[in-house]
Amino acid sequence: MTATNNGASRVRLVPPTGWGITGAFSAAPRLITFEGVTLGLLANGKANSAAILDAAAAAIAQRHHIAGVVRASKAHPSLPVSDEVLGMFAEHVQVVLTAIGD
Repeated sequence: MTATNNGASRVRLVPPTGWGITGAFSAAPRLITFEGVTLGLLANGKANSAAILDAAAAAIAQRHHIAGVVRASKAHPSLPVSDEVLGMFAEHVQVVLTAIGD
């Protein structure tokens, strides 16, 4: 919520569809194995999302020899991920997992 000049509160609505321009895209090719990859974990900002992702990463690491894990969180569940985080993932990871927690 934000305050107005007269002290009243108002609610800021965030569109669930986001602000970006959508268009056609093609999905990345499916990985054959997790061996040697770096996982990206993107928590959506809700409670427990990071814990869910950590559990998933631990389960993958028990079955595969992964190179590492890079973690990030969104600023707010209703907002898109930042360009900085997207750039970091694009440069350093081969797989991104995301989770919604509560």
